[in-house]
Amino acid sequence: MIAITREEMNVKLTIRLTTLLLAGAILGTGCVTSGTYKAKVADLDKAMKEEDALKQENAKLQAQVDDLSNKIAELKKQTEQIKARRR
Repeated sequence: MIAITREEMNVKLTIRLTTLLLAGAILGTGCVTSGTYKAKVADLDKAMKEEDALKQENAKLQAQVDDLSNKIAELKKQTEQIKARRR
């Protein structure tokens, strides 16, 4: 039979207690309530919808920029033609 001294028992108990406390601390700080989680998911969904709407708006605005750029180029061409006729 192996004899365990009182000091060895105290060390083993201290190690077990420390392990349990660390595990509890790690698990305790990593958890969020379901309400907090749901609120963050809702925030994320809202942000993603806003991003999609902004992307669509950006595409429309870019199409307008392209159209106006084409119109400017056409007007410059017409201006040059008019100037050429006056000479």
